[in-house]
Amino acid sequence: MALATLLEIRAPSFPRASAAKPDASAPPAIDLNQIPAKVNFQNLAMFGTNLDVVLDALHNGGQLQRRGRLPTMEEDPRGVRRRITCNGITAGVDISNAFYYARSHALTATQRDPAANLKQPAEVPVIVIGDGMDTQKPEQTGNFFPSQGVLRRRNINGEVAFERLNIRTLLCQEADEEYVRQKSKDAGFEPRIITYEAFGKLLEKTRIGAVLSYDPGPEVRREIVETLTGAEYPDCPAWDKGMREVNPTWRLRPT
Repeated sequence: MALATLLEIRAPSFPRASAAKPDASAPPAIDLNQIPAKVNFQNLAMFGTNLDVVLDALHNGGQLQRRGRLPTMEEDPRGVRRRITCNGITAGVDISNAFYYARSHALTATQRDPAANLKQPAEVPVIVIGDGMDTQKPEQTGNFFPSQGVLRRRNINGEVAFERLNIRTLLCQEADEEYVRQKSKDAGFEPRIITYEAFGKLLEKTRIGAVLSYDPGPEVRREIVETLTGAEYPDCPAWDKGMREVNPTWRLRPT
């Protein structure tokens, strides 16, 4: 046998691992920068701010998101401060309280200059109605909890934080309606706009959100949510069914 044959070193042969197949049961990855055509009513929320912030968001794709860096020493293990904190209105529950707090936040967000003669966008309070998007799922689930986002641990005013909030509708004061409409049009957008006053009259027709034990029914909540978004909401869930998902022994108390 030739010396070359004796000295020949062959690489060991190992079976090749087959390529991993994608899990067909896994949910598709969420593209946070792509606004879905359909409104996700389960992640519906209100966010109080000013018109200047809204116009900037419209220019950047029609989504609100947190910008800028956090201070180095600020702790945020659950990522709440890296998100947009909104007042949730999943399935139209507790919507009057959400409206109250979002309107307060909008007033806080305005920067009024008494010396200025002309109205500026930063001086106009606006409430954004939209559906949130997030790569994280909340700890609690059910028809009356958002399917994405981070819930505040103390459940402060029904707050939920999202990485993105898709702008669907704007609420503003009646005195600011034409200004908001014109500024939005000048920027190349014509969003759905409803006044505080018109929405308040709609809420007066119901006792929605007045007491926790009262539910006007899915038909009333559906009417309010559809008015807000301009989209159809055919599968608005019943309150008792949603609560029994969380607590099987729950019963609706008489009013």
